[in-house]
Amino acid sequence: MHRSTLKVPGFDIVELSPHEWRVADATENPSDATYVLAYIEQRDGAYDVLSVSPGPPHTWRATTFPEALSFARRPGAA
Repeated sequence: MHRSTLKVPGFDIVELSPHEWRVADATENPSDATYVLAYIEQRDGAYDVLSVSPGPPHTWRATTFPEALSFARRPGAA
């Protein structure tokens, strides 16, 4: 299965399906447990975000993909 990667500064974003993405921290080592930041799923005209790092999992709903990415950022990240 070929997975496309989106180019967004600071992130490694892999398209898992036409409506699902894995968002990772481009500054972290891919083998590090803190590499993956969140999963984003587009449904019902919005984006559901499951943040998995850092800290306990948390969910948000965003109206745009850039807004969804803002929820995936580490605290204090620009």
